[in-house]
Amino acid sequence: MTADDLDGFDLALLREVQADNQVTSAELAERVNLSPSACLRRLQKLRESGLIRRDVAIVDYAALGRGLTVITLVSLKTEASGAGIAFAARVCAHHFVTQCLSVTGAFDFALTLRLASMQEYERFIEAELLGDANVLRFETLVGLKETKHETAVPLAHLQPPG
Repeated sequence: MTADDLDGFDLALLREVQADNQVTSAELAERVNLSPSACLRRLQKLRESGLIRRDVAIVDYAALGRGLTVITLVSLKTEASGAGIAFAARVCAHHFVTQCLSVTGAFDFALTLRLASMQEYERFIEAELLGDANVLRFETLVGLKETKHETAVPLAHLQPPG
């Protein structure tokens, strides 16, 4: 299933479950104007196709003592012979690395870390960046205030067929 296969009901369902995936099938049916069984069938199809990857709860990092957000940009000397893949696998193994993107431009990777302290970040730098001869350079951005954190995928650009 691709974006082209979605109709207005599918898009409505996606909007609703992105906002609240705990909504009852009866309430969901009322919101999107379908029967509860039709909603459940469509949601199952969206899950099986991979358009809905996971159903999750979004937890407050700061409330759990992980209020420090650090974005680290990393350049490697080489990505040949799987060095980039190995680097990504190694840093992603840390529980506080919440995102790892392979990027274009002056850097090869952008990492997002949710940490308890700068000391925790220092340990990460020493172990994974300074301790890796393939790391050419890195740059650290420390988040001061989160003004937006959205997990929902925008759907307004998708128009149902016909």
